[in-house]
Amino acid sequence: MKCTMRSDPLDARNWSLCPVEQFDVKESYRKDLAGILIPSGKIEERVKQLAYEVSQDYTKPPLAVCMMTGALKFYGDLVMRMNIPVTPEYLTATSQAGTESKGKVDFHGFDFDVMKDQDVVIVEDIKDTGLTLRETVNESWKAGAASVKVVTAFDKPARKKHDIGVEPHIGITIPDKYVVGYWLDFKGRYRDIAHLCVLKPEIFQ
Repeated sequence: MKCTMRSDPLDARNWSLCPVEQFDVKESYRKDLAGILIPSGKIEERVKQLAYEVSQDYTKPPLAVCMMTGALKFYGDLVMRMNIPVTPEYLTATSQAGTESKGKVDFHGFDFDVMKDQDVVIVEDIKDTGLTLRETVNESWKAGAASVKVVTAFDKPARKKHDIGVEPHIGITIPDKYVVGYWLDFKGRYRDIAHLCVLKPEIFQ
């Protein structure tokens, strides 16, 4: 595995919200959204850059692990734009109850032994407290991974509580707001919005 220079994340922490009415969003969702934080086009541009950078790090196909379910959209967009093949795996881990972290991580139906001697790329939707990623990285090393890399679409540094143990590739840095869309959800809703949106507080409080 090679190591290449990483571009700085796109920083959207001080971006103004765009009116929902200016974008193609389902009518049933509009009243719940405070605005559009990152339009889909901006996300797509950044994913292409990440895919290029990650591809440069490998001379053989890595094991690309999708952190279900929120990362599905990002995972698909990323691996399709990488210029090398990958071996896909899917991992479900939970560390939240509602909007707050439970303080521990539960892994469901995944055999970490598949990572032995493999270059592993963990693909996550959002780095929040860092707990889930920290535990996933730790379990990957315990399983005997040859290398471990983390790629996350969004990073919310204001919520950071844990060092994940590796320096991640980060797409976009976002403010401490409850975001949905681009396959991120609240109680199973809003995943099918193409853009990253801010949910109104009265919806999730």
